[in-house]
Amino acid sequence: MGRVYRSAVGCVLAGVVALSMVITGSASPAVASPVPTGPVRPDGARVGAWTVRNLSGDLWKVSWRSPQRLPITSDRPVIVRDATPIGTPIVADGQVVSTVVRSAKAPDPAKLDVVLSGDRISRRGQDVASIRNTAVNFPAGRLLDFDPATAGAYQTTTSDYTGDPVPVKGFEHPVEFVGHVVEPALSENTGPRGIVLFLHGRHSYCYAEADSESGWPCQAPSKEVPSQLGYDYIQQRLASQGYFTVSIRVNGINAQDDMLSDGGADARALLVRKHLDYWAERATEHHLDLDKVVLVGHSRGGEGVARAALQVPLSAPYRVVGAVLLAPTDFSGQAVPYVPTLTVLPYCDGDVYDLQGQRFTDGARDLVSDDTALHSSVMVMGANHNYFNSEWTPGSTAPSWDDWSGDENAVCGEKHPQRLSAPAQRSVGLAYVAGAVQLFTGTDTRNLALLDGERVRVASTGSAVVLSESVGGGRDVRVPGVDTGTTDGTMDADFCRAVSDGNGGHSVCGRGARLADASPHWPSFGEVLPERQALELAWDATGQSGGMLFDKPLDLTGKTLQLRTIIDPARPSLQFGVRLTDADGASADLVPVGGNEQVAFDPTETIARLWAQTLTVDPSSAGIDLAKVVSVELVSISPKGRVWVLDAAAVPAELPAAPNKRIPLVSLGTATELEGNDPNARTVRVPFTLNEKARQRSSFVVRVASYDELQRSDLITVNLAPGQTKGSIPVDVAGNGLPSLDGVSGFSLTGWGVRGVMTDSYLGQLDIKDDDPLPKVSLRVARKTVREGKNATWAFTLSEPFSVDTSVIVEVVRGPKKVRALTGADVTKSWRRAHGVGSTSKPLYKQGLWISGDLAAGSTKLTVSVPIAKDGRKEPREQLTLRFSLPEAGVSLTQTVYVAASR
Repeated sequence: MGRVYRSAVGCVLAGVVALSMVITGSASPAVASPVPTGPVRPDGARVGAWTVRNLSGDLWKVSWRSPQRLPITSDRPVIVRDATPIGTPIVADGQVVSTVVRSAKAPDPAKLDVVLSGDRISRRGQDVASIRNTAVNFPAGRLLDFDPATAGAYQTTTSDYTGDPVPVKGFEHPVEFVGHVVEPALSENTGPRGIVLFLHGRHSYCYAEADSESGWPCQAPSKEVPSQLGYDYIQQRLASQGYFTVSIRVNGINAQDDMLSDGGADARALLVRKHLDYWAERATEHHLDLDKVVLVGHSRGGEGVARAALQVPLSAPYRVVGAVLLAPTDFSGQAVPYVPTLTVLPYCDGDVYDLQGQRFTDGARDLVSDDTALHSSVMVMGANHNYFNSEWTPGSTAPSWDDWSGDENAVCGEKHPQRLSAPAQRSVGLAYVAGAVQLFTGTDTRNLALLDGERVRVASTGSAVVLSESVGGGRDVRVPGVDTGTTDGTMDADFCRAVSDGNGGHSVCGRGARLADASPHWPSFGEVLPERQALELAWDATGQSGGMLFDKPLDLTGKTLQLRTIIDPARPSLQFGVRLTDADGASADLVPVGGNEQVAFDPTETIARLWAQTLTVDPSSAGIDLAKVVSVELVSISPKGRVWVLDAAAVPAELPAAPNKRIPLVSLGTATELEGNDPNARTVRVPFTLNEKARQRSSFVVRVASYDELQRSDLITVNLAPGQTKGSIPVDVAGNGLPSLDGVSGFSLTGWGVRGVMTDSYLGQLDIKDDDPLPKVSLRVARKTVREGKNATWAFTLSEPFSVDTSVIVEVVRGPKKVRALTGADVTKSWRRAHGVGSTSKPLYKQGLWISGDLAAGSTKLTVSVPIAKDGRKEPREQLTLRFSLPEAGVSLTQTVYVAASR
């Protein structure tokens, strides 16, 4: 069985601001992304072109050029070695993926791959073809006696609107202001209408029936893809229930966001706020309730609405009371405390393959202690990324496709019984979006059952299996290793780092090749994300026990107990019970709701899903002091097994109201410093600001990485005192007396919230400007005329050396027209082979020859020699002309060497 690869980019992608600014890509041609061609197993054949260039010493730039433009997807490509990301990937011109790595010798491209959405796009075929065809058989949930997708009684009307385009910093073209409205007829007596705003994700933005391409904006005959119409099926149902709905279009962001290091999240948030401002001015006419706004975002739109929910202040004329994120990205590792949030994870997501949206739930758990807002994730078995949007589904107006590719009969293949059809998937999307909207706006609190860990279903979703887990919602949570120890049980019980690392030791939860790519809770090794701990419990006999001993008793009076547990997929299912012990030493063994058997997801050799299921226990019959529970343990029934526990929580019977608060936001700034000549390190400080005073002792973490040394970085914890509104981050800088060709070096900063604050502008930078003048440059030839059998030699000389290795562009150019130019036959065979000379009869200057010309740091002279063949033929005087260029310095020098006539 072939290995499934997944992209594990996360915050690493956003980490290096400077390079993303220096190596900016132009907007991609507006064409539909290629439609997957079906089940083709990878044959190992490599495609595209690799280049490796030395930058300085042990620093190398590795680039891969795709044979065709990269598809327009929400995920981002990453260069991997042994399935582990290396460096920080940058995409340029829609076809080139590059990164900078540190290595004692040149990286071997034969050992590298480029992975996008789980597939090695640098090889022919599709890796996901190896997915096995055995379904995961989770027990069917309890059928609820209500259904949030039931049509309401109100007549609806549909309209579209446009406004002035919105300028966005970093974009050449402003973004369109277009919306699609579905609302109850104005004559309907609905009372104040809650607002639901939809934001689509990153998809193709132009299409044409003919095979033509155009830039952005779309040029005839190309038309814009109407992605904003793809949620009309949910809008119509919500409008019939009394909600005002609007879906906005952001093709102008999708066409230009490859220029932005945050993937366009902030631009999307800006557009959301602009449309909310627009409707706030029209609230009376449309009977809008501005205190009940729910944002729904799909794909990168999910990250966009999450950012908007963070940014909208309590002083705004509207209040965001909830967010629904459909298959979202979360490149920034952000979460949204105080705002109820539902994240929908499609098990068969072929785009955001690592299901990184789970971070919105996991991250919300630890940020603040007074967050009673519910933060839930649901896993939709058999769902893919695209089908939640009807305009991204085959049969739509513009070209569309199934984002999951591979064997059509395997798990997630379109013919597998576990795979949801497009209508079935949209039925699930409708039910859960509607359920969340009704819950978050207070219309129907019964919908809590769909989100808080119960195994339930509703009639409209048919046989679809949907699992759920939650944090927040008034839970009293115990976190492994933070406020717990381990009991004196007979199981092997260890706290482990919740990361995936195939070479990791026992301190790593996801250790070993089988767990190395586990998603979505555990970041892969090398990702820049906050690390958490989990409790690992392993046993090798029945009747063994082990678990968490609490620092302070847990009160389960009138509450249920929930454990978020990951089942080791080494076995398809495990059986175990739960033991509670009170402060007096009394214990009770209980059966989890639904029984002792817990089903595992597929092993990671197939689809790399390790997701924490909710283990619920009703302790009411335990017969112990439920107000003083001091430990929770698992008791093995299966003879062997392993489980990871992410947390334990006492869950109240009713959902408390979400607090009317917003978390203070940290924005990293920028700074500029002259390099100077002092080689001793000095400290330069990069500012940061908060949008309001810190309310408690808070902290965030910043990764500082040098532009040219991406593998050498520092992690700095910044502690904030109550009332603090600004500060700075120290960065050590050293100068030198040597010039730098590009004139700018520096450091990128990437931040994430840990406690009490969340990042807004999470990317900062420190530019170091070189203050040493560029050297004078000269080009001479060793001999103006040489004979056959000798070398033609050029010397490119600097008056002062550069501080880093510098590439000089050396080209063969035409030269004097009156003297015949050398052909391929006039140089030695070995030189032809080394420099890719394809023709012996064609002049060398017509063969597009580039000669490697690297000036080592500290060196002032580059010598280039071309050996002239001695062929014994009678030939007239000939010439070879080379041009040496340093484009960044405006240097271009040309010299000709003549070859004497031979007799």
